[in-house]
Amino acid sequence: MPAVGLHGGRINIVPVDFVVDALELISHKASIAKKCFHLVDPVGYRSGDVLDIFSRAAHAPRMNLFINAALIGFIPRGVKTSLMALALVRGMRNAIMGDLGLPEDMLTFVNYPMRFDCRETLLR
Repeated sequence: MPAVGLHGGRINIVPVDFVVDALELISHKASIAKKCFHLVDPVGYRSGDVLDIFSRAAHAPRMNLFINAALIGFIPRGVKTSLMALALVRGMRNAIMGDLGLPEDMLTFVNYPMRFDCRETLLR
């Protein structure tokens, strides 16, 4: 059975050691008063790439089929509501989200367009 993943917007995650090292370096600068430093990856990963990274780290099967989350936005609200009224579809969604330990509201943010301005950090 193919492992199906949702390929959506970008998710900005960085290793904790990167954040600790950056905090130490930035905190010793004399000219940081009233400046904001976003400790983020300037590019970020797409949500499907994050699933693959976690799968590889866990030695789990990788996703071999991705559904672009942007396509879900083209489905009319009435059709989505009708599909979710079907017990089978609702049960599959609940089972997947439950197995992953993710709240249902998380799906709202899969394609949320967010970019962090890390130019100030990159200059340091």
